[in-house]
Amino acid sequence: MKLKIVFCLSLNVIFLIGLYNSYMDVKRERFIKKNQKPIICNIVELSKMAKASSKCNIEYKSKLYKNIKANVSVLKLGFNDADFYYDEEKDKVFYKVDIIRIVNLFLVGFFISLLLWFIPNNKFTLF
Repeated sequence: MKLKIVFCLSLNVIFLIGLYNSYMDVKRERFIKKNQKPIICNIVELSKMAKASSKCNIEYKSKLYKNIKANVSVLKLGFNDADFYYDEEKDKVFYKVDIIRIVNLFLVGFFISLLLWFIPNNKFTLF
């Protein structure tokens, strides 16, 4: 019984912290997109491995920002003034598309971890 309580509670807390952090990131990015104009940056490199792992490297204010998740099939090398935003507080550049999927992932994981509490104590084993 102790094992179930410790495991379920720790899993719930992990998913809840992940949900909160990812929601706050999405909220901050939406605020920046609403209140700031896109930055003018130089796209230095585009790497397209798969749709989910498309990334690019950009140069903004003489600083190189690497591995920014973006839709590289639409982007071209050179200067860009419509697709990227800069977060001064975190010193981070991000692409215009929302990352709401990560919030949904943590939300589903949290609800599934809540369902673990309904497993009877005598049937709960980790292995």
